[in-house]
Amino acid sequence: MQSLITFPLYDFDLGEHVAFKEAGKEYLYDLYGIVNHYGTMSFGHYIGFVKNEHTGEWLRYNDSRVTPITEDQVQTNAAYILFYKRKDLASKKMEEVIPTLNVTKFPGMPVRLTSGKIGYLLEYREGNPCPYVVGLGVNTIMYLSEASIVPDKDSWPARKSKTVPTGNIPATKPPVRTQKQKKIPKVGGTGGGASDCVPF
Repeated sequence: MQSLITFPLYDFDLGEHVAFKEAGKEYLYDLYGIVNHYGTMSFGHYIGFVKNEHTGEWLRYNDSRVTPITEDQVQTNAAYILFYKRKDLASKKMEEVIPTLNVTKFPGMPVRLTSGKIGYLLEYREGNPCPYVVGLGVNTIMYLSEASIVPDKDSWPARKSKTVPTGNIPATKPPVRTQKQKKIPKVGGTGGGASDCVPF
């Protein structure tokens, strides 16, 4: 744990590790943050080094104390986690880098509920009146309608109006059903009609 492992501060080339490359693009990364660990495997203290993107100055964060350090002090044998950013993305806004971050609704995406709780997306079922399968903690999954989810106003586009399903599916917010977390069923359900917010 005390060995010094050197790492690049600038132009870290990860191109050979990128599975799907874009033609003509260089995958060069610059270091902007470090988590340092001091101590043993079972006990210790963490100190952060962060580079100010406006001034280029490196800062040392030790609890509530912040002090400047020189660039030659950045590499130590306490380095534990390194944070890099790709050079060609450094000046872009997040919505330019990942324009469909919330539109794609990927598994693991944080989901804020109208109740104030925050869960994580397990599955999005297009066309279901309760399309969001959301995990809350370790033991509970919920099947939620669009009305139960708080959209991210910073990056979510305006939702397009959808045709309200007919039959026994109400147009209002369906009830929420919770259950112990297990493999998410793909068909059927135990609660009767589609208005029960069960998987199909």
